[in-house]
Amino acid sequence: MLASLAYGQTAQITGMVRDASGTLVPGAKIVVRNVATNVESPTVTNDQGYYTITSLNPGTYDISIQKPGFRTVNQTGVELNVAQVARMDFDLQIGEVRETVTIAAEAPILTTERATIGQVIGSKKILDLPLNGRDFTQLSTLVPGAISRGTESQTQAPLISVNGSRNSKTVFMIDGGSVTSQYFDSASIVPSVDAIQEFTVQSNSFSAEYGQGTAVINVSLRSGSNQIHGSAYEFLRNQVLDARNFFNSTGVRPPVKQNQFGVTLGGPFTIPHLYSGRDRTFIFGDYEGTRIRRAQTFNTAVPAAAMRTGDFSSSALR
Repeated sequence: MLASLAYGQTAQITGMVRDASGTLVPGAKIVVRNVATNVESPTVTNDQGYYTITSLNPGTYDISIQKPGFRTVNQTGVELNVAQVARMDFDLQIGEVRETVTIAAEAPILTTERATIGQVIGSKKILDLPLNGRDFTQLSTLVPGAISRGTESQTQAPLISVNGSRNSKTVFMIDGGSVTSQYFDSASIVPSVDAIQEFTVQSNSFSAEYGQGTAVINVSLRSGSNQIHGSAYEFLRNQVLDARNFFNSTGVRPPVKQNQFGVTLGGPFTIPHLYSGRDRTFIFGDYEGTRIRRAQTFNTAVPAAAMRTGDFSSSALR
């Protein structure tokens, strides 16, 4: 599987395994399976009964715990977000391994393994909420304490300030790598919102991998799965519903044509009759283009007829 190993954008699951009496169980086999890709991440509990599984891409997971002399425990539907550390403790019941206890529950909302303060913006909000120019950084202001300082040019992403800190102290990361512009203090790379799975805005008490500023906007891009998924889109803006420019005395609205279009495609990387990437290798790609054609209004002051003959009596400069 082609995936980033950067701990800054992957999730983790940690916890302990106990028996019915509360005694910690060492040597228990734990397998975490990604529902979308079927990729499994196995581990075993240590001598103290604790376990940790790192480098998990954001998504939905099933967890299986096995230990000879105990019933197998299966927990389904565990949602992991970008940079999340989920604490999952399990209690094993005495019985045969072929007996199974199935638990349908989500990862706990309260994070006890880290003191980081943050909020996750999921793909539904990213795709459904209106965005001028389809710039995901505008959604950062949904988080309490985050405000937009505007932009210095039309091609630049907005400057984001969190909890009153300077714009230069906000770090932008994509899949664990920093994409902060050192000159503009904004995101130098703004991926298409259709290519983003989710992002989080963290504002306090970071782990060691984030020690670059007072706030971190961490983006996780979508990846392929065992199913082929794709999309195509086109967004059009023109002058039909625009108001007249205040300085345009002719009453004619200048033409505006803005097109944003693109495609996304993801799935298993497969070479027919040679290699099947199902459960092993995945690929995802996207393309977005923007075309803007806009007319501009210019007002130029010209001298009156009397002024051209040398009569400036009507001018304030006489």
